[in-house]
Amino acid sequence: MSKVSISSGFVEQPDQLLERWSRSAFSCFLLLILFNTLFPFDFSFTRSAAEVIQSFYWGFSGASALKEIARNALLFLPFGFSLASVLRQKKLSRWQKFGAIVLITAAFACVLEILQSFLPARTSSLSDIVARTAGGSFGALCFQGWGTAILRFIVDRGDRLKRYLSIHGLAAAFLGYLLFVCIVTGSLRSGTSLSNWDQSFPLILGNEHTGDRPWQGYITEVQIADRAVTIAEIEQSFRQLHLTTVARDSLIASYRLTSEGGYFDQTGQSPKLRWVTQPQNAPNTKGVLLTVDRWLETETAATVLSERLRKTSQFTLSVIAATLNVSQRGPARIVSLSNNPYERNFTLGQKGSDLIFRLRTPVTGKNGSSPDLTIPNVFTDQDFHHLIVTYDGSVIRFYVDQFDRLYALEYSPRIILSQYMLPLENWNIRLSDSTLVYAIAYYSVIFIPLGCLIGLIAAVSRGRSRFYRLLALGGILIPVLLIEGILERGNLAKMQPENLLLAVAFAASAALIANLFFKQRLHQRS
Repeated sequence: MSKVSISSGFVEQPDQLLERWSRSAFSCFLLLILFNTLFPFDFSFTRSAAEVIQSFYWGFSGASALKEIARNALLFLPFGFSLASVLRQKKLSRWQKFGAIVLITAAFACVLEILQSFLPARTSSLSDIVARTAGGSFGALCFQGWGTAILRFIVDRGDRLKRYLSIHGLAAAFLGYLLFVCIVTGSLRSGTSLSNWDQSFPLILGNEHTGDRPWQGYITEVQIADRAVTIAEIEQSFRQLHLTTVARDSLIASYRLTSEGGYFDQTGQSPKLRWVTQPQNAPNTKGVLLTVDRWLETETAATVLSERLRKTSQFTLSVIAATLNVSQRGPARIVSLSNNPYERNFTLGQKGSDLIFRLRTPVTGKNGSSPDLTIPNVFTDQDFHHLIVTYDGSVIRFYVDQFDRLYALEYSPRIILSQYMLPLENWNIRLSDSTLVYAIAYYSVIFIPLGCLIGLIAAVSRGRSRFYRLLALGGILIPVLLIEGILERGNLAKMQPENLLLAVAFAASAALIANLFFKQRLHQRS
């Protein structure tokens, strides 16, 4: 039987389509896997080979094990399918091709796990390698069984799609997508409030309420205000070593911990602190000594504190503390407004020599760990450090010992979208590193589809030069300005040129490539 020629606006024959599709699909799935498994690409190549092996989790147990296995298998299924289509012309038997795909997938999965061991936000495990290999192998089997049928389905649908393409329909799709992006961006923008804070949590110093995240060190003072103090007030606070003068009317908790027992809130609005397990025997001018065996927490829930901060969605936290161990784990809790290791309003902690902060918002979750915020190398000695954290409902700032040693991060959709794009269980952002990678991820996800729609519209409207020029200018610039306006809450002065250029670059590049791709295929005749 002779080979049937399938004529369409896209291709001339199935074999030609399959060859083009195979290369393109394999490249896309490869990039998708690299992005999904290695984001945010903040590699720290400091581990030895022995440490890499020790960092692997070799078991298959865990509460989320089945979910992770399924996710990894599904991630690699299209990889195996497209790899099988690439290898279809090789002069090998069916089972030789299948064996080659299994080996390639397993090797690729091993390389990814090794690379993940150098990422602070990732963990490496044998179960991931097995699941990914199984997913890729099953994808190869799917191609062997149904690859031709799937190809014919794509060709048939592509030919039908061409007949229904119109300027009006594509314009409606463009406007619908733009509206969807604006709604998503606006909802993410409003998801940084403290509206989901729990009012039943106690304030705890040196541990969790459950006693399983102990911190070892001294705390001299803890103060909390219900607004974000200004930079000038921060400078004055460091000179006076407390917030009392600059934020007197805003303080809702102020504990001076240099006397024995009776640790009352000097504002009278938060509960008294009490010792858990073993009390400190004698007063200490250094403050309270917190250890594995003893810590402090409020006698009742810090309800007023949580209510006030929930209402304002702002706060300032001032802590003077010194660690006794420069390599604590947990993270070990220094100050925490929480109920257990997995539910909190905020936590200031120590992990290794780094300062860790978790903040609960509608988008960061009940544990506030999506993401963990890390300020590196704060506890490299056992000296006292004055730490001030401010949050204004959007931007969180950390000051360490002086007002010009500042670390800051904006909880913007550019950051927040990452947790929806990627299932990061241990997502950590080091505030000393650039967050450009998150902006690139955000703008690529938002503006590449938008640019592709513009390119398709331009291809369909070939010959209408005036329309194309208007589309190129308005179809790219207006959405960019609109979305950036939502990100900056309508404040045009806060728009950053580099973000605008990044957005325009992604949209314009995608539009150009899509236009060239669709123009050739939409006007091709057999």
